[in-house]
Amino acid sequence: MATAARSTKLWGLAFVVALIAAISGWGMFWSSTRQADQINTKLTTEQNLLQSVRDEVAKNQSTQASLTTENARLKKRITTLEGEKSRSQQQLTAFAAEKIKLAKHVVTITGQLTQVQEQLTTVADQLTRASTQKQQLEKRLDTLTNKLKGSTGSLQALSSERDQVLASKNDLQQRNSALQDQVQKLLQEQKALRQQAELSKQQNAELTANIAQYKRNIEQLSKRLASSRAELMANTSQSTLDAKQLSKQLANSVATINRLQNKRKLASTRLQALQQENQDLKETRDLAQELQSRVAQLRTERARFKASLAQVKIRLRETLRSSNVKISQMKNNTTAIRLGSDITFALASAELTSKGKVALDLIAQALNAFPSRLISIEGHTDPLPLSHSKFNRYPSNWELSAARSASAVRYLISRKVDPKRLRVVGYSAYRPLTTKVEEYARNRRIVILLLPATSEQIISKKIPVQP
Repeated sequence: MATAARSTKLWGLAFVVALIAAISGWGMFWSSTRQADQINTKLTTEQNLLQSVRDEVAKNQSTQASLTTENARLKKRITTLEGEKSRSQQQLTAFAAEKIKLAKHVVTITGQLTQVQEQLTTVADQLTRASTQKQQLEKRLDTLTNKLKGSTGSLQALSSERDQVLASKNDLQQRNSALQDQVQKLLQEQKALRQQAELSKQQNAELTANIAQYKRNIEQLSKRLASSRAELMANTSQSTLDAKQLSKQLANSVATINRLQNKRKLASTRLQALQQENQDLKETRDLAQELQSRVAQLRTERARFKASLAQVKIRLRETLRSSNVKISQMKNNTTAIRLGSDITFALASAELTSKGKVALDLIAQALNAFPSRLISIEGHTDPLPLSHSKFNRYPSNWELSAARSASAVRYLISRKVDPKRLRVVGYSAYRPLTTKVEEYARNRRIVILLLPATSEQIISKKIPVQP
């Protein structure tokens, strides 16, 4: 009985040990299966992400194709505009040559008119002398007639003399008639020349109007050509940037999927590596959460920055009582603050006015509130040359524009703006707002550009984000 009891206990103990081993094996199998399911779930998620990236790439390729078509259309339009501009310039040159030719023709006609007038003067003198001779002959004829009546003895001689006088008279009358015909002819010639001169003046006026019109057409074509080129460059730049970003995302996703597939193949022999992988996934989630948090912070900062700039604009206009303050947002998220010459500088001077200092005080407060933005100060002038007197410190508008930019930078530094954020740029008169002489004052200005941070700088935390 004791032996049977001992045997029963041994069997019970063996059963318990086997049961414990089975439970432990099942637990290990369950844990391994669960980890494998987790890997499959992660792999499916990454595959879905890869598919979405591929869809995005396909969409971007379609967009890029449409942009390529649009770029081709813009290039064709630029070629057409350049052809129109070339033809207009050729026509303008032809009109100018024709105008010169007409001017020479007018000079020739004027010379001919002068010659005709001189001939008329000569003929008038000849007519006067002929009239005088006619009067003398008539007096002489009267005298001879009286002599004939008083003296019959010399009738033969007087008759002969009278015949000579009458012949001279007839000759003078014929010459007078010829001269009158010549005068009429010269008068008609003078009238025809005057009509030609009037016609030439009208043609000259029409050519002048046509030249002015073609100049205006060339200016319009140049503006349209510049606009088309700018649009083409913007489309090309945006398409290249999108393609690079999507290619980078696709490469990252493919690398992640390859890594997960390798982990799945080794899952049966690398159960301990799952803990490390879980840790990697946790760090990835933490990084994603951190990036989402930073993106939200950036959006908040951007909204706060816009509100701050709007407030600065209102305060500038109220304080300076000037509408020559422009704040605009560019396509690349660059903010431009433009201050006109009536606020910042006197003519041909780089010394800040009192209004300019007040404006920069308000702007410096806004800049110091957002230290993550780099700042570029641009100086501009009008195209009028500077006088070279001993009181003028600047050889040309290049030095003047750079000096104005540097003057604004020095003042911002004195108002606690970090010098590492600032840069000085001078454009002279080569980036005008207008080409009209009466509006040259608009070109005398400074522009404060707040440059955006790049995505790589934000991710690597090289630029701090304000909460």
